[in-house]
Amino acid sequence: AMTGPTLWVLHCSEEEKGSKTCRQTRFRQPIVLSDVLIFVKSLKLPSFVDLPVNQEPTQYETLGLHLIYVVTDNSNAHEARDMAGKLGRAFRGVAGVIYVNIDTVSESTLDTLTADTERLREVPTAAIQLNRQDELTFMHSFTEGPLVENLEGYISIHTEGKKKKHKKQAEEDEYDEVSEEEVQDDVVAEAVYRNRFAQLDFTYAPALT
Repeated sequence: AMTGPTLWVLHCSEEEKGSKTCRQTRFRQPIVLSDVLIFVKSLKLPSFVDLPVNQEPTQYETLGLHLIYVVTDNSNAHEARDMAGKLGRAFRGVAGVIYVNIDTVSESTLDTLTADTERLREVPTAAIQLNRQDELTFMHSFTEGPLVENLEGYISIHTEGKKKKHKKQAEEDEYDEVSEEEVQDDVVAEAVYRNRFAQLDFTYAPALT
């Protein structure tokens, strides 16, 4: 079950006229203003882009999104482009999809993606690069259902770690609101200060009538 506030975006304007359903995108991170702004900006980006020839950062990288690479050769190009579009829509606001055709991209460019270029040539394939990490993790499937599921699982592990880090930081910030110097040099006052965030047990407290 989901806890805490959650942000959803409905893409009804993209549906065909008369459609009774709308594609939806959920914001999967803690509700922090800076992250929400990045999320909203990312919704306006294309579902996928071709790997830049000049190796310049894509718009996805500029916003700090995860990167999903869909890698193909000429013989699988149509299937791969279709998959890139589907993944782009599935992970909108979370990851950007980059389409790579090994038959049209230079060897030096492929080398910048991963040291394991042999694995890169086992096409069609998909790999993910988490934000601010260099290493590519290849997926074992290129069928839409299992592929989306595997990618979601991989990203969720990273997201949960980020949530725990954010929660811990928030607790530390809250705890540090009052400096040590402000605690009175008194045993009772210090005990109150140390336990000011603890939940009180009202089990045996009489109710007021």
